[in-house]
Amino acid sequence: MINALSVAGYKSISSEVFDFKKLVVFTGVNSSGKSTVLQSLLLAGIFSENIKNGSLSDYVDNFSDFSFSRNKIANSRLIEIGVSSPSGVTKINWSESESNVECIDGGAELDFEKEIYYLSAHRTGPEELAIYNGKVKCGLNGEYLFGFFDQHKDDIYDIGDFKSKDSLTLKSQLNWWLQYILDIDITLQSQKITSSKVKVSFSSGTLSELNPFNVGAGNSYVAKILILCLSCNKGDSIIIENPEIHLHPKAQAKLGEFFYYLAKNEVQVILETHCEHLINKVRYEAYKDDAYDDLVGIFYKKDSGQLFEKIAINKAGSFVDEKGLKVSFPTGFFDSTLENLMELPL
Repeated sequence: MINALSVAGYKSISSEVFDFKKLVVFTGVNSSGKSTVLQSLLLAGIFSENIKNGSLSDYVDNFSDFSFSRNKIANSRLIEIGVSSPSGVTKINWSESESNVECIDGGAELDFEKEIYYLSAHRTGPEELAIYNGKVKCGLNGEYLFGFFDQHKDDIYDIGDFKSKDSLTLKSQLNWWLQYILDIDITLQSQKITSSKVKVSFSSGTLSELNPFNVGAGNSYVAKILILCLSCNKGDSIIIENPEIHLHPKAQAKLGEFFYYLAKNEVQVILETHCEHLINKVRYEAYKDDAYDDLVGIFYKKDSGQLFEKIAINKAGSFVDEKGLKVSFPTGFFDSTLENLMELPL
């Protein structure tokens, strides 16, 4: 679990520090630096040599050029990234000529595909034949998740209160959440057909073996998120870009409920999202949670030239600042169409 992140000189970020809670949300306008923050965690993992599997190591090419990665607006000559976790601190210094990694107290928990997972915005969606890896759980684009599911669907991962009482297996928990979030009668099936391929299908009502391309792309996208999250251990961190892709607003809101459930059960969720339905549902979950313990943190970016605004959610579901005082959410998000709606006749 990540406690804090500091970033300086990297892409659009001059110098900022982020204190992470159990549910962290990065939001704001496009091209303002939200993904840059999340990618800095990948960069730290790359330099600390904790990204060793085939899927994520291919991503190194996107970071190997210092001239591409440095903050050109500030003419940065040094990129600095610091990550702290319960296990220690890792500090990265990267210049044109050299790089240096300092690990304090053993370093931060940056072992990707073991205790931290990254699911990019470019992840794959529906697949009739998915890749079976056997070693890698997720992959940067989620390309191994259906194969992992087939291998571990009968395993039990106890991260908290089981939703399906009929069975405690990953398959049962996945299908409970899949039906709850999508609000339809649907289940996921998988079958290993070769040493490297898994056949994926859905069932709905009396219909079985439905091709994933014929039941809506959102079903596969959310299924991969559920597989990744429900198979984690307490203390793991999950980074997801745009989890709401291809989902109906009601499903987007229920996905916010799911992420709150994970955070309450000690699985850290770090999101980049543009979805007001998801954020509002998280607010509601905080409001109705008698045992709420200040577990949500939001970082909002108005444009690339400004710092992230730090916002929290209190027990009443209100947005508050770092001192706990109620604040309005920055303009241009929840209120983006309010003036237009006010002009409409009753």
